[in-house]
Amino acid sequence: PSISPTQLVGQPFDFQLLTLSSLYRKSRRLYRSLGGRYSPSLLSSGRTLSSASLLTDFIEYSPIEQELIWNATDVLERKAPAQLLKLRTYCTSVFHEQNHRILWGLLPPPPKKASQLRMYLNFAESLVVAADMALGDELGYYHSRLFHLIGVIYHPGTNARQDLGNTRNYRNYLHAAIYATYLNLELFEPHEIEQAVRHLYPNIVPYADYVLDRCLRLDRKFVEKTNPFWQHKHGKKIKAKNADLPLQLPDDPLDNRLLYLWAEKWMDKLGIT
Repeated sequence: PSISPTQLVGQPFDFQLLTLSSLYRKSRRLYRSLGGRYSPSLLSSGRTLSSASLLTDFIEYSPIEQELIWNATDVLERKAPAQLLKLRTYCTSVFHEQNHRILWGLLPPPPKKASQLRMYLNFAESLVVAADMALGDELGYYHSRLFHLIGVIYHPGTNARQDLGNTRNYRNYLHAAIYATYLNLELFEPHEIEQAVRHLYPNIVPYADYVLDRCLRLDRKFVEKTNPFWQHKHGKKIKAKNADLPLQLPDDPLDNRLLYLWAEKWMDKLGIT
């Protein structure tokens, strides 16, 4: 049974994440405050990445915590790790899913023009990915890697928060990570992304390699195939939500002013420090 009103029964290690991370708790509260709902279901990572679920007001997750624990600890089952690895593909990062829905309520509506819509969606994805990074960093090296291996968070942590010393420096680091991820999703070459990051974020130059390595590690299949396919498949549904004053991002890859503003609003919303 659920120990707290915010815990998801059966979601692997949800209670532990709620206990360890203020950012994880804040995302849960924000999503619930929007009327967000959860639906226990058998959900594969493939269906997560290809369906239009991001446009719904509920989140499906696979309640397989006990099955995972049994496979990992049973004397006989743990001798066959292939089954555990298969189960991992049914783990859902509810944190990532929540944040996408929270973000839809924060950003202005998307534009209709195809190229602008692509940029809008890639920017939204980069904001959510940065929140995944911040969660990993908050959890710390040991815990984040464990949860990442299980599949319930998307980014293992780094020592960036401690190394950078204060909230402003850490946020500047995340700003650079957001923009590098955005340019990566826009299919810029790595050397072009490096030049842009070093030019636009001079204050984090000592950590530029750190940022670039982390952002360019984003799965190439997702960047080059899954993400564009999702946008092509579901773009019309997003355009249907269009309204006045859409968020139109600049075509110039060295103009990051509007993106910086909305990235700062996003970090304020989640309380990233």
